[in-house]
Amino acid sequence: MNNPSTTKPCLVETQQGFSVFYQNKPLYSKYAPKDSILKVIDNLQILPNTLILCFSPVLGYGLQELLNKAPEDSFILALEKDKNLYDFSLNCTESLLPPILENSHKVFYANPETSLQIAKLVNNIKENPPFSHISFPKIGNFKRVLPLDFSGGAKIHTDFYQEVTSLLDESISQFWKNRTTLIKLGRLYAGNFFKNLQDIRKTQFQNLFSLTEVKKLVANKQILVLATGLSLDDFLPVLKSKLLNTNLREHLFIIAVDATLPVITKYDIKPDLVVGVEGQFAIEKAYIGFKDSKLSFASDLLSRPSIKRILKGKTSFFLSKYTSEAFFEAFSQLAQQLDIPRIEPLGSVGLVAVELAIQVRNSQQKIFCCGTDFSFFPGKTHSKGAPVHSAILANNFKLSSTEQFGSSFNSGNFYITGKSSYQNPENQELTSKALYNYALHFTNRYSKIQNIFDLGKFGIETNLPKCDYADFFNLLNKTPYQIFSTTSSINSQQEQVILEKIISDFLSSQHNNLLEIKDILTGKKDATNLEQLLQKCGYLYLHFPDGHTGPKLSSDFLKRIRAEVEFFLKITKL
Repeated sequence: MNNPSTTKPCLVETQQGFSVFYQNKPLYSKYAPKDSILKVIDNLQILPNTLILCFSPVLGYGLQELLNKAPEDSFILALEKDKNLYDFSLNCTESLLPPILENSHKVFYANPETSLQIAKLVNNIKENPPFSHISFPKIGNFKRVLPLDFSGGAKIHTDFYQEVTSLLDESISQFWKNRTTLIKLGRLYAGNFFKNLQDIRKTQFQNLFSLTEVKKLVANKQILVLATGLSLDDFLPVLKSKLLNTNLREHLFIIAVDATLPVITKYDIKPDLVVGVEGQFAIEKAYIGFKDSKLSFASDLLSRPSIKRILKGKTSFFLSKYTSEAFFEAFSQLAQQLDIPRIEPLGSVGLVAVELAIQVRNSQQKIFCCGTDFSFFPGKTHSKGAPVHSAILANNFKLSSTEQFGSSFNSGNFYITGKSSYQNPENQELTSKALYNYALHFTNRYSKIQNIFDLGKFGIETNLPKCDYADFFNLLNKTPYQIFSTTSSINSQQEQVILEKIISDFLSSQHNNLLEIKDILTGKKDATNLEQLLQKCGYLYLHFPDGHTGPKLSSDFLKRIRAEVEFFLKITKL
């Protein structure tokens, strides 16, 4: 074989077929171009529901053999980062790719500019070209990825292909983690959503306010976000001392996650806004002692409806996007009509508190975080006074320990070098897989946003700029402020009537859809539009183990739907 020196892909003939020469090197064997990839495919064991990644297929050798071997529920995503090789593979007369692409619905071939484009494709996020028009299989079809290098072209962009593999592997893993959560809590989320709407419809409107109103309260103040990490144990005594002996409280707007309420009130610190996202009964422990406290509350529409009735203060709502299913678009549109902001799924209430702080500030206002640690000491997982810590003290007796070594050393927990470890190398901080992922998300989302600072002396490094206590209090001293009173954004009878009508119309529409589904399932109506109705009411089956695949008209599926319809009919009835 003669090796031409060229920067363009060049077809060259060998003893056993064609190879490609590119960037002064062959992309296949000089002697038997097909053998290497065919041996790899022959030795593969491909599990069901696999997304197979074929990197740099060039002439398509082995692709048909892979198709023949792959399970029916698998899919092949062929990628070529190099534009020269991509064009060559589609136009070369010896390439096997064009006929395979034309005849198979199980292969997609792409030339992406970034790994994020591929991640969005696989996650079915249709935002921008080049793949917004592509109908890709739902991510729920896959349980794993299988990366394969199909030619030497994969070595030209090794880092890119590794990044794609990592992103898609994480995407699929996260999807199934989310599915586990939805199977457990999906019904609860939808139920809380409707119950909260009913409460808003019936509430005295002077007890409601929007995040637009919070912006007025925050104006000319600095924002302090308090979560439940161990950093609070060091910071709160100092904060209490400063607030007692100065007028700094007027310069500060405190946003606290709900689980910190028992912690900060031990130091006589009252938050300006409490944030709650938890939908389950257990969170009510955080509110013991706060009945009729009149605290202002920022509530997820998916969170436990009873909390706002416990506090009896003013309530503002937001909506977490807990699914991408079609029915949630109707939820989002309603929230928009009600001036309720939608936020991305963040998982941790600490992240939600920071997210809301960003939404209500102006760009010059600073946000200071403390307790967003995402780690803990062996035997101690939360700051003193948190519900978990208080429960242990309440159940303590001579033969029990006040330290939580059982939960500290759960399977999957691991040691990290935290912020406290830099000050004292003997300090060993622990974290869990879930907390570590929250910390990564926190870092990726907030570390590049201006004017967000970290006051904590404990926890995982999140790359926020550090601020020591002295600088924090000095800044507060220099902050001009203006006091606003919390007023309802619903300030007229006409606006009240409009709000009631918007919610009533939405609930009536959902209730009527549910009644029609019930009539079809009980034989009172024709089933012609049943599947369409089920898609509109996807909350009926989202929490089914097989709910992510969409509605089915099988007897087993419809029996389960029938039981769910009764539950949602009760809570959507006006």
